[in-house]
Amino acid sequence: MADTVMRPIAAADVSAAVAGGALGAPTGGVTEVAGPEEITMEDLVRARLALDGDPREVVAGRENPYFGTVVEPGALLPGAGATIATTLYEDWLAARPAR
Repeated sequence: MADTVMRPIAAADVSAAVAGGALGAPTGGVTEVAGPEEITMEDLVRARLALDGDPREVVAGRENPYFGTVVEPGALLPGAGATIATTLYEDWLAARPAR
């Protein structure tokens, strides 16, 4: 998998941001939203597999593509001024049923 950092965001936080954007005043631009913590894709997948009791090894590499493209460091992080949600990935995982 790609060796990159991201800020995962819970669907409930995304829907709240979309509703706020739809009901709020026009921004005249793009509004970015992101989760509250930076996490590597490797750690994100590893945590989900652990929750499921799945012993598979997770291996990441800079040369591995993400949706067909090699990702530059920081490319999946929001820019300055992004709206930062509050749901931590750990809390989201805890609320999800194991498979």
